[in-house]
Amino acid sequence: MLDPALLNQVALQALGLLEHKRDVQAGRERGFIGAVAWFFTVAPRVRQAAGLSPKTASGVAVASVVVVLQGIFITALGGALVVPLLHWFGWS
Repeated sequence: MLDPALLNQVALQALGLLEHKRDVQAGRERGFIGAVAWFFTVAPRVRQAAGLSPKTASGVAVASVVVVLQGIFITALGGALVVPLLHWFGWS
């Protein structure tokens, strides 16, 4: 038989461990890596918010449109960063 006090201590330790893991994960999600992870998971979240299955044609189409828009955004951002650097290095 388990002593109730021992069971209480084990449960409190488990809760403490879970709270620590929650805090560590929250710290990761606040930084740059969290922002990048959020950006790359937009397509599945948009598809899910629309109530579409990933295996249907409309679900694939919605995810594809979001991915194309993300690609356009990354290309524009890359161009906005590369063009000034080219001028600064005198390569243009």
